[in-house]
Amino acid sequence: MEWSSMPELEDVVKLVKKAFPEKFAHIDPKKILYACYSKKQSRSKARIVSISPRYSIFLPGFVYVLEIHKESWESDDEGNRLYTIMHELLHIPDGGFTPDDKKFKRLARHNIEDFRALVRDYGVDLENIEKLTKKIKDAEKK
Repeated sequence: MEWSSMPELEDVVKLVKKAFPEKFAHIDPKKILYACYSKKQSRSKARIVSISPRYSIFLPGFVYVLEIHKESWESDDEGNRLYTIMHELLHIPDGGFTPDDKKFKRLARHNIEDFRALVRDYGVDLENIEKLTKKIKDAEKK
């Protein structure tokens, strides 16, 4: 398995935050390390993890790592990529970036209401994913 940096994801996260400020106001894109890994098959397209204290010394300023499976990312269309990023960001609770908050570096399990909203808006099989890409493109223009 090969790992590499994927700093261009920061721009995607900034756009998602801009397009959905009510859901992602607490997200600090500069405190997320963006990485991708290459592996023939992966059980998931992406995941977000908090940086453990023992590795914090090597990654000052970062709180979370957003890991993307490169092959899945490259084969997905823009809508699915955005959906994947939103899904992972929903795991970061309010206070996740605030050192004196009890939720600092924590990860939320799948919050049914947040994820229900994604399914409601974009469909079980992402049949309405074009709504997401349109919203992101509109935010990009502002």
